[in-house]
Amino acid sequence: MVSTLTPQGNSNTGYDYGSSLAMEGDNLVVGAHDQFNIGQAAAHFYRRTPSGAWVFTQLEVYPNRSKAGISVGLHGDYAAVSADANGGVRIYRRTATTWQLTQTIYKPDNTTGRFGFAIALNGGVLLVGDQLDSRPPVGAGTVYRYALRDGVWRFNRRYRAPQPQTYGYLSTWVALDRNTNNFILGAPGHNSLGLVEAGQAFVQWSPAIVAAGPFCDTTPAVQLQATAAGGTWSGPGVTNGTSGLFTPSLAGAGTHPVTYTLTAGGCTFLDTVLITVNPQLRITRPSLPTLTCARDTTITLSASIAGGTWSGTGITNPQTGTFQSAIAGAGRHVITYTIPGTNPCGNQDTISIIIRPAIARILSAPPRLTCGRDSTLALTASPRGGTWQGRGIISSAMGTFSSTAAGPGQHVLTYTLAGSGSCSSQDTISIVVAPLSVRIQSPATTLCRADTVLRLAATPAGGLWRGIGITNDQQGIFTAATAGPGRHVLRYELGSGACRVVDSVTVTISPVPMPVLSPNSPLVLRCGQSSEMLSIATARPAGASYNWEYATSATGSWQRLTNSNGQPTYAATQAGYYRVQLVQGSCRATSAATEVRVEPIQAVFVPNIFTPNADGFNDLFKLDLQHPRTFQLRIFNRWGREVFSTNQYGDFWTGADAAAGVYYYLWRYSTDCDHVEHVVKGNITLAR
Repeated sequence: MVSTLTPQGNSNTGYDYGSSLAMEGDNLVVGAHDQFNIGQAAAHFYRRTPSGAWVFTQLEVYPNRSKAGISVGLHGDYAAVSADANGGVRIYRRTATTWQLTQTIYKPDNTTGRFGFAIALNGGVLLVGDQLDSRPPVGAGTVYRYALRDGVWRFNRRYRAPQPQTYGYLSTWVALDRNTNNFILGAPGHNSLGLVEAGQAFVQWSPAIVAAGPFCDTTPAVQLQATAAGGTWSGPGVTNGTSGLFTPSLAGAGTHPVTYTLTAGGCTFLDTVLITVNPQLRITRPSLPTLTCARDTTITLSASIAGGTWSGTGITNPQTGTFQSAIAGAGRHVITYTIPGTNPCGNQDTISIIIRPAIARILSAPPRLTCGRDSTLALTASPRGGTWQGRGIISSAMGTFSSTAAGPGQHVLTYTLAGSGSCSSQDTISIVVAPLSVRIQSPATTLCRADTVLRLAATPAGGLWRGIGITNDQQGIFTAATAGPGRHVLRYELGSGACRVVDSVTVTISPVPMPVLSPNSPLVLRCGQSSEMLSIATARPAGASYNWEYATSATGSWQRLTNSNGQPTYAATQAGYYRVQLVQGSCRATSAATEVRVEPIQAVFVPNIFTPNADGFNDLFKLDLQHPRTFQLRIFNRWGREVFSTNQYGDFWTGADAAAGVYYYLWRYSTDCDHVEHVVKGNITLAR
């Protein structure tokens, strides 16, 4: 004895533990069908470890009073647990970690009984017994046969005793051959040899298929054998149903049910065998393009059996079979695929992959370029996919060359196909960019006036002007007012980058200050004055001289005054316009003109009558003076009473509230031209 097993779970799942069991290889199922409904029906699953110990793996618990577990069956990856009284037969399928319920089979007939009282199971057939089937004769018993098709157990026929008897209890016990579909059905209630209920056993025999295989999917066709001749063969891979010729490559890898059918004595006998076809390990030969070092190509290799490891030069992922031509390099490379363990049909295969070396060749012809024009070239080479290097290359991937970026000179450009070892290749090309020169045609100059605008010239055209005072960089416009006084270096630039060339010219702004005359315009000669001295109010620059000019009107022509002698003063004697021009070397500046007016001397006039009648004519006793300095006027009537007086020039007598008649005046005055006070007496007639 190596082990004693006891119920698992709680105390309710162990009643009638061991009432049924089934064992195959390292798997065991023990039923506990709870005959008297004390607890709960259950099935216990066990597995034997490599050390020989039986280990509990799973407990299945069933509804109360179901009596599930009254019979159990086990074969390969399938287990069956039946329940008494039509409670169904539960089919389990083994997975990697557990037994999974996949199907529950119920009695196909609408009769009562004890469907599931006994069961038997092999690779393709399930027998389910019902010892108390209610169909007549009562209790004769029936066996139901199911076949496995596409993972589903399907009912296909019933068995009853040749001469059914009441309460013969056929299927109280059933047995099914593991390798064939032959079976034995026990009927303990049958009369036998004249003895009542002595019992009988009924045997179903059919020809057995002689075990075949396993095969490789590359094995040539084989002839299957059976224990009796005359039948027909069917199933995947069977290419001759009469002779039983089986072609493994046609069946394909996997386990295939092959059936032998024999009809004899009015009965049809069947046997089914599972034939295993193992895949021959083969690397899939893909239709590969021509591989070359010129292009990095990644290939994913595959084989007929997964789970192996890839090795060889160029393999970048041993698990996925990724092969990269750039890693492998040029040459013939043997790639090996190996699966673990022992495969009856081989665990290793190889494939050769050839990588051709790459030869880089530049296709573009060297052009003639100059810095005078920014030229951009798209260089080409064969094969594509390389990189360009060298002065002037602005896109290493596209091979774009710019003469501006390169500059003048001879430039060696390299095209490289990257890779390791023999996969690396280069070619070169030489491109010459001719230099460029510019020349400013405008000479250096000095500007005397701050309002001067120059247009500069240079050759060749198309460049840009730079510097303080340049107000149009394309046309070369220089504005002295923008630059301001001083020495300014102006540059003419053509091209860009390394092709940029420059010439320069100097423009000096040295403006002569505009002279300012004093006194301001207009200058009036009055009180008989014969002349007035004009002078220059601004400082005289070193080395400067003056030219005086005269015009009779503001719009008249100017004439040089010959008697000025270049002096900073001039005595103006006549009416007109005067100005002065400052001369300093080649520069000149002219002042604003000053107007000179000559005022005539007016005689003092005293009227003897005035008419204050508001007609706008002779309404005032008005006394006109040139440049009055002091003023006093007193008016008396003929009785000597003062009727008006004023000390303000221009506040003349209006005769308001005075009667017409003769009045007397006393007038005292002085002027800017005559400071002596004068006294004038007389009479004035007021007429209305």
